[in-house]
Amino acid sequence: MIKLKSSFIDNRTLIVNDTEGEQFKITFLRSLSDETLESVANYVAKSFEKNFCQDKSDLVYRVYCDVQANLGLSFSSWSSDREEERRRIGSRLKEIREKKGMEAKSIARLAGIDPSNLSKIEAGRYSVGLDILSKIASTIGANINVIEN
Repeated sequence: MIKLKSSFIDNRTLIVNDTEGEQFKITFLRSLSDETLESVANYVAKSFEKNFCQDKSDLVYRVYCDVQANLGLSFSSWSSDREEERRRIGSRLKEIREKKGMEAKSIARLAGIDPSNLSKIEAGRYSVGLDILSKIASTIGANINVIEN
């Protein structure tokens, strides 16, 4: 099992890298004492490992519930370094699909994925591999391009 990296950048903000290398920034509701930072960071990293799933919103929700139930700590916010890119791609897929008058259920069936997963992909909540992304794009008559920033 891969040991996840997690570290506090101040007494409220924890950075965790998940098993796919996605970086999450978690801000706790209150400041933590210096003495507890390492143990909390280790606990949260283990919770990310235990609760890992492709639906990143669900992953963070599961970790939140675990940390709240077992450590009595709450997050005030969280973000991900890949969240914006997932939303942009998902939104574009949905825009093209709707522009062509295609139903999500039909696209999901043709692409060989569950309709609820397509909904999560279009909402930017689901981390999807290149093969699935290519299937969806092909099904809606689009292609995937990598462009230089």
